[in-house]
Amino acid sequence: MIALLAMTGAILIAQSQPPSPSLGRPAGNQKQASGAQQDKPGTNQAPAISSLPQSNPSQPVPPQVVVQQNAGNENHGTSGYNVLAAILSVLTLAVLGTQVAVMLKQANIADRQNEIVETQNKIMAGQSTIMSGQLSAAQVSANAAEISADAYRQAERAYARMSHYPPGLEIDSVATRLNEGLPRRAVHIKVRVQNHGHMPAHVTSVALRYAVGTVAPSYPPTYDSADVERVAAFLVKDDSFDYSRVFDLTAAEVTNVLSIGNLMSPEPARIWVFGYVDYVNTLDGAKYRASYGRVHNPLIDAKDFGGLYIVNGVFDEGKYQARNNLPFITESGYNDDTEVNEQGQPKQGKG
Repeated sequence: MIALLAMTGAILIAQSQPPSPSLGRPAGNQKQASGAQQDKPGTNQAPAISSLPQSNPSQPVPPQVVVQQNAGNENHGTSGYNVLAAILSVLTLAVLGTQVAVMLKQANIADRQNEIVETQNKIMAGQSTIMSGQLSAAQVSANAAEISADAYRQAERAYARMSHYPPGLEIDSVATRLNEGLPRRAVHIKVRVQNHGHMPAHVTSVALRYAVGTVAPSYPPTYDSADVERVAAFLVKDDSFDYSRVFDLTAAEVTNVLSIGNLMSPEPARIWVFGYVDYVNTLDGAKYRASYGRVHNPLIDAKDFGGLYIVNGVFDEGKYQARNNLPFITESGYNDDTEVNEQGQPKQGKG
């Protein structure tokens, strides 16, 4: 474009120059020149006389010659300017057309850029969705890992439990002593504390007590200091130790519990035995309390109870000695294994 403008300017400058002086010479001078050229050469007898045009400095140039030259110059300059104006108009139109084309191209580029931005936004939205899904999957994986770790801990940790030897409760047939002026009958129980888990357990205390009533004590029951015995036992898997207690019941309480009238009642009075084992799991140092709850059923102690101990028409002494007169207390809370704090209270969200 710059080269085209430069060439156009050079052409216009050349066309705008005035014509050569010979082109504007007056006709009279031409005649004088031709006349001078017609003079004949002279001889010795007749010398040649040249007729030269007389020059008068004070005589002005004929006006018509000057006017013709100026008119020619003006016409030549005007035509050059017209050509220049036409070329500039064409160039202006070309430049405007180029600018319009550039603007249209830029608009097209802007549209394409908008499409690219929209596509990028869609891609970013898709990536955000993918990232959210990945985060959700990661959270699920983390939760699964935590659940798996907790499941492993629960499966591998120590489990100390309390269980009683047969027959459960053994009640003396007669009163053996007086207490506070009342005859007393001793009730014996022997329990085993055993670690049924995989990790070792540090047993720190064992508690046992009883209550007489028609319903089980509300859970958790209260314990006196005399009901709790501090121990320090390290139990590996399947290891155990024995623990015995003797409860002192009045003869009247025992007589009432064992009476036919009480046993036939819809709500008979019973002997409730409950307790716990506190121990520390060596896998993570957590403290647990394994509770124990049983209720005495004296009908189990009757040898003729429903033919329970008759085998092939013969009384089976071995089966009778292996009897269990302490079935489970079915109320909630008894016979649980719960993580507790130092005060023996269940931790929040535990148990």
